[in-house]
Amino acid sequence: MTDLISLSGWLKRKMSVFGIKAKKWCTCTCHTFFIFSDENAKFPDMTMTITTDTKIEHVCKGKTFMLTVWNSDKENVELYADSSEELMRWGTVLKNAPSQTIVLSIDDFTPIRVIGNGYYGKVMLVTKKDTDEKFAIKSIHKSRLIQDKRSHSALAERNILLRASHPFIVQLKFAFQTPSKFYFGLEYASGGELFARVQKSGGLSEKEVRFYLSEIVLALSYLHSLGIIYRDLKPENILLDEEGHVKLTDFGLSKDLNATSGAQTFCGTYEYIAPEIAQHQPYSYEVDWWAIGILAYEMVMQVTPFFDKSQSRILEKIVNEDVSFPVEIPSELASLIAMLLRKDPKKRAKYEDVIHHPFFSGVNWDDVYQRKIKPYYIPDKVETEAKKQKDNNEDDTAMDSYGTPVLGDEANVSGFSFTGLSDSDVPEPSQIDAKKELSVPDLLLFPEFN
Repeated sequence: MTDLISLSGWLKRKMSVFGIKAKKWCTCTCHTFFIFSDENAKFPDMTMTITTDTKIEHVCKGKTFMLTVWNSDKENVELYADSSEELMRWGTVLKNAPSQTIVLSIDDFTPIRVIGNGYYGKVMLVTKKDTDEKFAIKSIHKSRLIQDKRSHSALAERNILLRASHPFIVQLKFAFQTPSKFYFGLEYASGGELFARVQKSGGLSEKEVRFYLSEIVLALSYLHSLGIIYRDLKPENILLDEEGHVKLTDFGLSKDLNATSGAQTFCGTYEYIAPEIAQHQPYSYEVDWWAIGILAYEMVMQVTPFFDKSQSRILEKIVNEDVSFPVEIPSELASLIAMLLRKDPKKRAKYEDVIHHPFFSGVNWDDVYQRKIKPYYIPDKVETEAKKQKDNNEDDTAMDSYGTPVLGDEANVSGFSFTGLSDSDVPEPSQIDAKKELSVPDLLLFPEFN
């Protein structure tokens, strides 16, 4: 399928040097601009291919709203709109036309097995049919997002993933949609979840905790530098690649503070929720540093410090009780956790406090960022081979399930799909902010979803 911004409508074309203008039916789809004599004409009067070299100029002067499209001296056209709004609309579509692409569909992939399940959808390991490259495709049911009033969160997640280019954050390779689902094509982290590593090992050693925390700290600090609160840090959302390095994933709850003035929604995993969230207070990046403290504790003890079978009791403990440290937690790590789990977010440890804490003494942060520190745990080659063998025997359950189609703007959310961005093509934040959004309200691209 395609997810292209197209626009059709009446414009007036200057036909001679005497200023005579004729009404024309114009259409821009993908990279091509058509000019027809009328809306029922079978063949265009003029066809122009819009490239990155095409010059698009518009002039608003008095009641003159002129648009010039120029490829060469022999291929150019002068058009006039009836209003400045219409002129800007056409100008934006034409300027963004070269970046539009034909996108993928689920039929371009062979499903192998399900590697994650949730209420909103699932994650499948797949191979691309023409290249045999492996990806993790996350599918999300649009109808369930709409039901929970979260219809804009998928596009917000897509925008965040596009902005976040970092060695310890999973990369978004492509995205597409159907009337029933959103699909995220992610790099496949074959080492599995950190949660499985913690449980299987019976708790991690001090040096392993230091290794994982150092990579996670850099990833979170990077997100914060982009104006993003992660809001869902937990071992299940921390993947390991084939070399054993960290990859943060699942940005469905992440919050872009560039799009709104702040955050105040109650969300996240109960055991990782910061006191200010539990008390329904406005909050910011400090909630992620709280979550780092919870994570550090769980990596050693296999249980979170405020765990309880009752969710309400968990929140009570988070707000009112201090963390207690078993002897299994080394003193310097306990000191770091205590600083991260301060109830008052203003007094809570932040990035500079963390990287200069004695627990990280001797850590070369440049080496960490460049992945020069060798992981203490490298995914088992025997286990990896077993996974490959299992992958070769396709899992019948790894089929794309039926989803209830939705109607209206959400059936084809403009600006969601793309294919094949290389690292050099990832837009800067300023470019993301100016992304095209023409067939649905701007709210869909930069939602006020807290």
